[in-house]
Amino acid sequence: MQHKESVKTAQTGEQKRERLHMLDTLRGLMIVGVVLFHFVFDMYRMDSEWAETFINAPIFELIANVGRILFLLLAGICTRFSRNNLKRGLFVAAAAVIISVATAALDFISVGSLGNLFIYFGILHLMAVCMLLYALSDIILSHVKLNPNVNAVLRPCIIALFALAFVITFRLYDGSLGIGGFSKTVNCGLNGTLLGVLLGFHGFLPLSADYFPLMPWAFAFFAGSFLGAYFQEGHVPKFLYKNICPPLTFAGRHTLIIYLAHQPLIYGIAVLVSYIHV
Repeated sequence: MQHKESVKTAQTGEQKRERLHMLDTLRGLMIVGVVLFHFVFDMYRMDSEWAETFINAPIFELIANVGRILFLLLAGICTRFSRNNLKRGLFVAAAAVIISVATAALDFISVGSLGNLFIYFGILHLMAVCMLLYALSDIILSHVKLNPNVNAVLRPCIIALFALAFVITFRLYDGSLGIGGFSKTVNCGLNGTLLGVLLGFHGFLPLSADYFPLMPWAFAFFAGSFLGAYFQEGHVPKFLYKNICPPLTFAGRHTLIIYLAHQPLIYGIAVLVSYIHV
């Protein structure tokens, strides 16, 4: 999951290969956050009092949501630098299937049925669908040539629309559509269906430990993909090219491997910590 960022130099117009290291650094920071979040969640499932206090604190949900938004924005931005988003999407989809099979097996082993360990549409599932949709749209839009002046106006409008759609659908899983006093209870007949759970409606399967429906989270991804055009064109501050923290940058270039490998390791550590404190 490595990406090569390229910008055109103003003097020669030639392609200059220069990596935006800060994108990798930020992704590395996000994946560290994911690892820490899962450790706290595993401790919570093992009835740790400090983990329960932490998870129930309002600030925890705020930090978690900000992290999720930034992670998906970065994933969207990085689609601009992938050589083949279709291939990446299929690869991530295969990893998502492995996660689903492994967590379903774990649930059957531990409780004899599907429970909240089963990840049926987690972050990898979401990213796979988004990458494949982006690859399809990229193929279609490659035949559409827009005037640069039109594109300059259209792009920020599309980003704003995705941001608005994200805010409006953020509480969809709770059955609410809208913002604050302008929210409205939604019942469109999709509750309890497979399509409903993929889109973000409630009731098809038990609440999963890792659930990222298309609404609202796909809107964050696609806002990032349009935002990524500015990065692709080099319209970004120079400090984004600096590698200020090599360990985090390295982690950011290998987020999928870390994501797949960390949960068994973190779960084992949580079990050991829980056993020591019994």
